[in-house]
Amino acid sequence: MLNALRRSPLFDALARRPPVVYARARRAIEAVDAMNAGQREEMQARLLRRVLADAGETRAYSGLPLGGLDAAPVLRKDNVRGGEDLFARSSGLPQAAAATGGTTGTPLRLLRSPGQIVFEQALVDHLVAQAGGPAGAGRVVVLRGDAIKPVDAAAPPFWRSTAPDRMLLSAHHLTPANYPHYEAFLASFRPQVLHAYPSALELLTRFAEDAGGGPRIGLVFTSSEQLPAGLRARVKRAFGADLIDFYGQAERVCAAWSLRDGEYWFRPDYGVAEVLAEDDGLHLLGTSLRNRAQILLRYDTGDLVDLGRDDTPERRRLVRLGLAPFGGMIGRQSEYIALPDGSRIIGLNHVPRGADGAASVQILQIGPSRIRVHVTPATGYGDHTRATVLANLRQKAPSSIEVEYVTARQPVRLPNGKAPLFIDARGRPELLARTEHALA
Repeated sequence: MLNALRRSPLFDALARRPPVVYARARRAIEAVDAMNAGQREEMQARLLRRVLADAGETRAYSGLPLGGLDAAPVLRKDNVRGGEDLFARSSGLPQAAAATGGTTGTPLRLLRSPGQIVFEQALVDHLVAQAGGPAGAGRVVVLRGDAIKPVDAAAPPFWRSTAPDRMLLSAHHLTPANYPHYEAFLASFRPQVLHAYPSALELLTRFAEDAGGGPRIGLVFTSSEQLPAGLRARVKRAFGADLIDFYGQAERVCAAWSLRDGEYWFRPDYGVAEVLAEDDGLHLLGTSLRNRAQILLRYDTGDLVDLGRDDTPERRRLVRLGLAPFGGMIGRQSEYIALPDGSRIIGLNHVPRGADGAASVQILQIGPSRIRVHVTPATGYGDHTRATVLANLRQKAPSSIEVEYVTARQPVRLPNGKAPLFIDARGRPELLARTEHALA
């Protein structure tokens, strides 16, 4: 039901900003900003009691002695993948489907509760307002991975309206030749907030710089990818806009925000953040305090935390409570295919979605205009799997891109053992060799 509402102009009013629940969430968020450390710990403890009670209603945690969060084992993605329903909780209310980006090529299929959707929207609006943006929706442009029109379409418009004062802008048509159309649109629409993937924003900024500067934008809000170094300052020069970077995950287990480079702040009312030292660095664990549909306790996000040199127990406590900053995340990288005309194919996390029968899906760039799709079959693999993957890819990739499709017993792994969704294999014959022994 909620997924259907997403496609309706009424979605903001009905699901994201229902007046009574939304206003209550905004007040709660504002109250947390005024809390000291002890009050924030009490707030988390109160919300955690509800979370642990909810966990007892799931098949994954039922029967476990969860006297406190510390009693829960660390949860890895591989513990959840394929058994997402074991961590799901039914409340009788409509729930929204979500999926991870599939950095391993195999997305997790998750659920979001109505309250979590409202709270996250209220938090985003709160952060925007704190940074000088509109207190509510305002005039918004979204430059992410949305499919606006066929990627081979050469004529504008490269945008469409989804609601009054809300426009989707195509990242897939953003090229040097098309940039003047984007510039004219932004100058005419005068967005108060631009929501963007960092990879798409970097491209827009580069073209604006080449043109001597871009149109004025009120505020930029980035998420879903790691913010490239220096992009915040470039956006300020090109568009006159401050930039908020929001860190979160499809699993919705914790969140952080940043208005200055190298300075991120956790939101203790969104989730409980923990840091776990392992051989490759400090892993970020999160436990959602708001999502009552999918209960993930002490979930390893796979991201590494930069705490800097002053890593003491007391500072970790203050960082966890959002009262001291940390340096950001290490290892979150933007994934895109660079094309010869200067454009990029982004939003690659959409390619594996809905591909039943695929244990993993990977995209290898093997030439300037050549892509190899590497699929590891699972039970249920068939023609429908291939058709779904290729249809998803063709929503992103123009017909000028040559696509090879192979299946193999194992995914392509990097020297560190990871099997990411996207691999730039140009000039890396050792990686290409691993895809040569395909089954079909």
